[in-house]
Amino acid sequence: MTLAYATAVKAVPPWPASAAAAPHHWRYRLLRLQTRNHYLGIQTDHDSFTHAAIYPDTVELAAQTLRPANHHTPRRKRTNREKEWPNRR
Repeated sequence: MTLAYATAVKAVPPWPASAAAAPHHWRYRLLRLQTRNHYLGIQTDHDSFTHAAIYPDTVELAAQTLRPANHHTPRRKRTNREKEWPNRR
């Protein structure tokens, strides 16, 4: 897993110089992180916030690297509530 993660870190592009150039989902994650931490009184201009916004994509790429090409992710079993309300999530 460590090697896959290290490979994924190199494959995922860094945070762009212009925030407008960042993918929408990265900007959304960054805004959520900054808002929550500002509320807690933590400074929000630190580079770790941009790394945290990118982190989920990096982990997903690492997981894809480890998953065999002919293997799919098994579906989880639906709960009784989901069975009763199949169109609600």
